[in-house]
Amino acid sequence: MPAVEFTFDFDDIIFEALDDALDRAPKTMEATVEGPIMTRLNDTLLTQLRTAPGPPKYPLKWRSEKQRKFVMAKLRRENNLPYRRKSPGLVDGWQLETAFEVGSGGISLIHPWDGIKFVVGPLGSDVRQPMFPHWFAVDDLLESAAGDAEDILVQSWFAILDAPLGIGTGGGFELGTA
Repeated sequence: MPAVEFTFDFDDIIFEALDDALDRAPKTMEATVEGPIMTRLNDTLLTQLRTAPGPPKYPLKWRSEKQRKFVMAKLRRENNLPYRRKSPGLVDGWQLETAFEVGSGGISLIHPWDGIKFVVGPLGSDVRQPMFPHWFAVDDLLESAAGDAEDILVQSWFAILDAPLGIGTGGGFELGTA
């Protein structure tokens, strides 16, 4: 039976192009985050977070009688009964910020009001505020947004790695018999 021989020849230009693409990768990834990912997050996540929910369902569910008395006394002192939202800052305060260092980067969702956790629950936890069940579940929105961002980053990374494959045609693969 004749032997089958596989021979490989690699053109160095492929390796040089791949090396160059990997050198550019951090800037390419940063541009991906600053461009399509931030656009997607602004169009979806921030739009959802900046949309005020409708009125709550009554009767409100208080965690305790002590909490109910405290909130009602506070609203009476502020002459805010029946309760009216005083400013749109609760929904308009959401912001996304990017930060990059050598070899890493990230996106942060921030809100300037410390009390936001009392309305939407602490970020990164499953705790929901029972008094405000009509407010959006921020963590669910974040999970969906993170999945979208990851999909875009993966596509960008594959584009970086695939780019050199179209450069140069000097390498090749031959099949022959001996």
